[in-house]
Amino acid sequence: DYLMIKRGYGKQRALQEAGWKPKDGSEPKFILPKNVLAGEVCPTHEAPCEAWQTSAKAFVKYCVENLWNEQGEDALDYLRGRGLKDETIKYAQLGYNPAELRQSGPKWGRKQHSLLCQGIVIPWLIGEDLWRITVRDEKATDSKDRYKQVAGGSNGLYLGYLLGYDRPAIVVEGEFDALSIAQEAGHHVSVVATGSTECSHRARWI
Repeated sequence: DYLMIKRGYGKQRALQEAGWKPKDGSEPKFILPKNVLAGEVCPTHEAPCEAWQTSAKAFVKYCVENLWNEQGEDALDYLRGRGLKDETIKYAQLGYNPAELRQSGPKWGRKQHSLLCQGIVIPWLIGEDLWRITVRDEKATDSKDRYKQVAGGSNGLYLGYLLGYDRPAIVVEGEFDALSIAQEAGHHVSVVATGSTECSHRARWI
């Protein structure tokens, strides 16, 4: 408990650090979620449909343009205040949606309409595919509910393509954290973000 609270260790690492071993004398093993071992297939863990990606890429392009004009000044200042350099912001194709928009269901390959929140836009690109879009909702009153997902996106792994390089990997939760590490130490490590503590728990990403 001490190692988990004071040092932030996960349970498995804390047990290992403390020298704990199972009663049968075997070595402790990492525990994988049951659904991973079962090999469950879920459509939300594949890239979104072509219609969604076409509309999503157009939305991202629109938001990238807005970030670098007068409407995006405050958003750009926020990103720079987080320590991100302009070249990192451009590389990640971060953008800004200046007003809440209606997300047309049919146009995005979905049955239902939804909303595109106002705020900083973070696209999850893996190869040529756009898997997901996170929006830092400026109108959210609760900081715990500030980061929203555009409806129809998939459960991916932010910057997942970096794992193709033969170097140590760092896993974080937030996209901005991942970009900061990639910016400062990208030649030495690969970094990915899950987006939340519940995401990326699938065989593909593990």
